Amino acid sequence: MSCLSRTLLIIYLITIVICSSCERHDGEGRRSFKALADAYKEAHDKKDVNALLELVYLGSGPSAQMNLIELRAKFEQDIEQEIKRISRKRLNREDRQRERHATLKPLGLMNIEWVTNDPNILTFRSFYCFGKCEGIYYLTSTGPGMVEEGLRALSEGEGPMGKIPRR
Repeated sequence: MSCLSRTLLIIYLITIVICSSCERHDGEGRRSFKALADAYKEAHDKKDVNALLELVYLGSGPSAQMNLIELRAKFEQDIEQEIKRISRKRLNREDRQRERHATLKPLGLMNIEWVTNDPNILTFRSFYCFGKCEGIYYLTSTGPGMVEEGLRALSEGEGPMGKIPRR
């Protein structure tokens, strides 16, 4: 290979690396809670459940499939409502205990307040934990640890309501 060929090859490789690093990667704009809330609102306004699901860090394995089914149903209910306000809330002790098996370490709760015309309902809300992975904010979901803990409890004769009576 001549010196000119090598130089052109190096320039070609550098150009490819620079061009590929300039591409916008999915979720790159969600580097803050506000960006996550804006992305949620935009997907909600379009009534796009799939776009809402893209905001969630689902994880992998059977728990990811369970999360996908549960979150799809929840988001389908949510898009029927009108957003009044989206805010963030700190996790209290109960929230941290409940979310200890999340796919990402939860940083807080996204509180979505819905518009309601029913005088009997004071506030109508949805809560989603959010976390950060590689600088990008996501809504978190249930990780495999929760499934394992549930299976372990069932094998020890406990269910969601406490001890299961033996016959």
